[in-house]
Amino acid sequence: MSRSKRKSDGVPPAHANVTAAKAPSQQAPTDLAQVPNITLNASLGSDSFAIGKHTQPPKFLIPFLQQFRHRNLRKSFQAAAQRFPKIRSGRIVIAVRAALALGCTVHPRSVLARKNYFYPDLPKGYQISQFEQPLATVLTPISMDHMEFLGDALTAIAGEKAAIIKRNVPAISAEQTAEAAAVIEQSARRMHAPLHAAGQDWHVNVERGRLVYQDDRGLMDLVAPRLFGRHQFDNAGLAIATLRALPRFRIEPSAFEAGIVNTEWPARMQRLASGPLVEQGPGGCEIWLDGGHNADGGRVAATALGDLEERVSRPLVVIVGMMANKDPSAFLANFAGLTRHIIAVPIPDQDNAMLPERVADAARALGMRVQIADGVEAALRGIARLAYEVPPRILIAGSLYLAGHVLALNGTPPG
Repeated sequence: MSRSKRKSDGVPPAHANVTAAKAPSQQAPTDLAQVPNITLNASLGSDSFAIGKHTQPPKFLIPFLQQFRHRNLRKSFQAAAQRFPKIRSGRIVIAVRAALALGCTVHPRSVLARKNYFYPDLPKGYQISQFEQPLATVLTPISMDHMEFLGDALTAIAGEKAAIIKRNVPAISAEQTAEAAAVIEQSARRMHAPLHAAGQDWHVNVERGRLVYQDDRGLMDLVAPRLFGRHQFDNAGLAIATLRALPRFRIEPSAFEAGIVNTEWPARMQRLASGPLVEQGPGGCEIWLDGGHNADGGRVAATALGDLEERVSRPLVVIVGMMANKDPSAFLANFAGLTRHIIAVPIPDQDNAMLPERVADAARALGMRVQIADGVEAALRGIARLAYEVPPRILIAGSLYLAGHVLALNGTPPG
């Protein structure tokens, strides 16, 4: 196939390079010593590690895990680095924080290891295993996020992300900005890794509401993903491209369709159709939950809301709570053309949460009408008291921590 770029109708997804296994917990655990089956597993740039199987966290790990809830995260990272000098602790923190924010525990995952690093303070039978030869490495869209760990320039962040590329192992990349793409291509060349780049080696488009995927092996016309939003077509395309880049897998189109129509991803443009929290909103309203927290995440959510508005027009209200290390102006700017009504809320039980007043100031600077509420429940009750000719569409967004709190309040946690 020609490497000429073909325009895609999809929208690049918000970057989310960390996933966590779902668990049937009702809320984020407060005492990690009581949580069974905890295993740390994270992609850490050039290395991927897991702290392998146990039914209870060993005693030496409990203080380490508890530090992720410490208000001074930089000290936590330093302590973690001293305990595990071969692990870049900041990346582990991102993974674990994302899991706990959604009320998940992190379950054991299979480890493909050819080299083991043993530490003198590890109990017998425990080890840190390095993934030497993964089947593939995958890069989702890279944007300005987690700058305190990865750097304050897109090229620096891309360099950290591209470090996951392994020698002679296929690397599959979503569409990237020109800056990020150049860094990824350079890393792939250095590692002699076959690169399969979106827009060049494979393409995904939205045609008549269906997902159309094309690469040098042919074209597939598939059903739309179950997850809402045009960006989910790109996410599905990236998963398809990864599997098709591996010769050992010969997967039929029907299997791809089964995968994309059965995928669940909490707090990514998730419709809350029922539950105690939903009942506090206006009758007949739509409530959507999204964990996006940066400029790209806001753009993706705003695009999805724009698609909804084209189908069924409703007034939009955005309830926002963010962490203190995020940029509220960059996030909220995406909604300036969709709504003038923002409600800023705190995120409970998070020492590093942004004050609602700061969110409100950012919204006012964008010309939006702003209210501050004591919490999501109070915000919904306030909206219910307003007179709408048409029941509103409500988006709750700005943080995965806020999303986890909302899912717990509504009695619909991941799992």
